[in-house]
Amino acid sequence: MIADTKRYNITLVNQPSPFVWFRVAKTGTRTVLKVLRESGAAFVSEEGHQLPLPKCGFQNYFKFTFVRNPYDRLISGWTNKVINGGSGGGLQGIKSPERLMNFDYFVDWLINQNPNEINIHYRPQALLVPPEVDFTGRTESIERDLQFVLSQVGLDVRQRIPHENSTGPRRINLIDIKSSTIKSINILYREDFERFDYPIFNGTQVRKNIFPKIVSGYAK
Repeated sequence: MIADTKRYNITLVNQPSPFVWFRVAKTGTRTVLKVLRESGAAFVSEEGHQLPLPKCGFQNYFKFTFVRNPYDRLISGWTNKVINGGSGGGLQGIKSPERLMNFDYFVDWLINQNPNEINIHYRPQALLVPPEVDFTGRTESIERDLQFVLSQVGLDVRQRIPHENSTGPRRINLIDIKSSTIKSINILYREDFERFDYPIFNGTQVRKNIFPKIVSGYAK
């Protein structure tokens, strides 16, 4: 078996039942963390950043993550970190950062980077989640999926899941994006679409509106 040399953002809990959450930026992390805190989770590491997997691979832990439609996640990250100037967007030291406010230029900038080194808010989700987890929840169904997680780890199932850290109104929609940019997004996030079973579209489908509504909303 080839050793996993990637590093992950990890939340580790040992009570009431041991579990590990592989955090993926822009998928509802503030919401999940708030619920875990309020549910009485006993954290060993609450917000571990860029940590290697232990040799044991968390064999005796319930392992979960949350993912999000790649188109929606990217638009949300760009809106939050570039347009709204949110912290942690990895834009320090970039020459002419104002050019990134053009979404097409922003995607061109991303596609020319090493995917493993892209800021975690835009990095492909498949690089932020190890190959084997017990449950993959979705931002689009976070209330239902987070309640399932709570039931699996012995925490109180909540009647209502709060939405934290809203990005605000979207500045662009998929139908507004150039076909060439959509193609670049499809290339960069190909493994996300395939591994997490999200539909992939081409420019023609988008122009003809032949795609289901992508759930926007709170971006964490």
